[in-house]
Amino acid sequence: MKKTTFLAVTMCISALTTQAQEFNKTTRDKELDSTLCEVFVKDQFARIGLRKAIKENNVDSIIHYNTMMQTADEENQRIVFNLLDETGWPEDLSNDANKAIFLVIDHSDIESQKKYLNLVKLQSENGVISKSYYPTLLDRVLMKENQRQVYGTQTHIKMNKEEKILYVWPVVNAENIDSLRNTVDLLPLAEYMEVMKEVIGCEVIFDNSLNPEDIKGKSNE
Repeated sequence: MKKTTFLAVTMCISALTTQAQEFNKTTRDKELDSTLCEVFVKDQFARIGLRKAIKENNVDSIIHYNTMMQTADEENQRIVFNLLDETGWPEDLSNDANKAIFLVIDHSDIESQKKYLNLVKLQSENGVISKSYYPTLLDRVLMKENQRQVYGTQTHIKMNKEEKILYVWPVVNAENIDSLRNTVDLLPLAEYMEVMKEVIGCEVIFDNSLNPEDIKGKSNE
């Protein structure tokens, strides 16, 4: 009888311990998701303000939001990179939390972008984040390395006296660019250029006869 009672108590304690562990894990998961959602908001708030300031040519606002963006990026990178390096990409996050991880990587320096590029590719292929995220990051890395991009997601802004001009960074295969973009759920390039024209408020040019050096050093004077 005593043995049966002891066994029952032991099983009860074990069940309670398991429930407590599951409860603690659920709580930690919710807290992590909430933290990453805050990261997402901070990342986007400064950038939305900056895009508006650029469109309006408001120099003071551009400086203000650019400073805010840099501060937010530094803090966000500390949170996200520590997480990725210690535990990897967490499972069962909300869409905004997963998007936050990608955006922090996408908005970091090239060393960090290259470090996590394959991880972003894996998450894109597994449907954890959008199909378009890996091509976007890949193109950004290629542009920073002064190479032609693949999917046409990156642009470079230049000033022509007081007028802004946005150039689509040269691509590897212009003839098949829309087919490539379609495979990763990106708009056709012409439609994308119209969107960017509206967002930035300036002329958008795609001239694939130009080399990266031409665009980067193009004076437009």
